Amino acid sequence: MPPKEIMKLIGTMWSELTTKPKDSYKAKAEKLKVQYVKDRDAWVKKYGPIPKKVKKSKRLKNKSKRRGKGEDSDYTAEFTDDEESEVVDPNRPDAPKRPNSVYLRYLADVRSKVIKAQPELNNKEIMIACAAEWKKLKAGAAKATKAGKAMKKTMDTYQKAFDKETELYKAKMDAYTEKWGKPIKRKRRKKRTKKSEDTE
Repeated sequence: MPPKEIMKLIGTMWSELTTKPKDSYKAKAEKLKVQYVKDRDAWVKKYGPIPKKVKKSKRLKNKSKRRGKGEDSDYTAEFTDDEESEVVDPNRPDAPKRPNSVYLRYLADVRSKVIKAQPELNNKEIMIACAAEWKKLKAGAAKATKAGKAMKKTMDTYQKAFDKETELYKAKMDAYTEKWGKPIKRKRRKKRTKKSEDTE
């Protein structure tokens, strides 16, 4: 009997069970789960994060084949075997986040002002306008004029806030690394690229 049919048969048998037998199995499963959590926590406390590794399955070399387009697809994507990746402990918290850069802090403040002054702009135009204001601020801060000193003071405010949060971030990261190890880096998938006319 194929595995698929076996699973269907087991599912049917489970659905036909009365409440009492089901509760018995559920109680056993819950008991085993509690014991597993205790054993795992004891292991992590003694040896640190679980170093277990697994290999991910191979990805298709051509993403178009996954969509059933065959070799005539206009798009190709290069995929290779993923390196062994560490199994993440379910109790492991997210790593501390890096503080926003000086420019992003300035952007958060000036964006609303640009929108209010020029409500007709779209998102792209708003970002361009904010970048232009940032360049003016940087250029003005370098001048030894009264206005330049005011601009430099504004930039120093953002820089000090950034420096303060950076120190706090480093302290949090050191504590996190000591307890959980280095943060796990997540790999990004390669983007699909369109075939050039020369290869067709």
